[in-house]
Amino acid sequence: MTVGDLPDSYELRSLTYDSTDLKVNALQLPPGNAGMVVTPSIVVTLTSRALPQPAGVRVSGWIGGNPKRSIYISGNPGATFSDGTFEFLGVSAGRHAVVALDNSGVERPLGAALVVGDRDLLNIDLEEVSILPADFDRPTAPQERGNRLPGSRSAMVSIRGRVVDGDTRAPFSAGKVMVNGNYSATFSLNDDGGFEVPRLLPGKYLLEAVVFGIGTVSREVILDEADVTLELSFRSPP
Repeated sequence: MTVGDLPDSYELRSLTYDSTDLKVNALQLPPGNAGMVVTPSIVVTLTSRALPQPAGVRVSGWIGGNPKRSIYISGNPGATFSDGTFEFLGVSAGRHAVVALDNSGVERPLGAALVVGDRDLLNIDLEEVSILPADFDRPTAPQERGNRLPGSRSAMVSIRGRVVDGDTRAPFSAGKVMVNGNYSATFSLNDDGGFEVPRLLPGKYLLEAVVFGIGTVSREVILDEADVTLELSFRSPP
């Protein structure tokens, strides 16, 4: 006797009738009276097949709040669970950004920047970020970790700047700064033409400074692990 069409992740452990191993012996029915039906009880035991483990380590932690989120590490999707936890398997060494999106689009994204080594990283909690990098959903090769210790976590960084007249250097206050187009968040200019985009993960950001009645100027910013300060200038109309 044989058992077929098992799921890929299972294999036959045992197939028995009483004390008879039917994997190696034939099924012998007990003698009965002519015309009677004999129904033997056959026990089939399955076991999970040992699947190859992916190279790399496990990264897991806690999302918190609304667990109905999608989660990614360096653009690769992970698993989220109803208890608010998440898990990635086979994570390679290097620097990685973990991001979690609220699928309803109501709550701000969450994230963390981690340095992965050769050991599992567990119990990682995610922090609220202002806006995700424009390239958060694109798989990228892990960055070199340099002198950063495996298991460490990078602090959030900020983009600060001023919007000024290119000729007079006078600040423009009537305007705003938008970040990342379709994923945009908007930040107002203060009286000195200054703005700040806080709590950001490493990655690429596209800034568009809009000065009412003047126009728009764009700048791409690549964040690493340090705050960036910049100046955006306009030429006043004649």
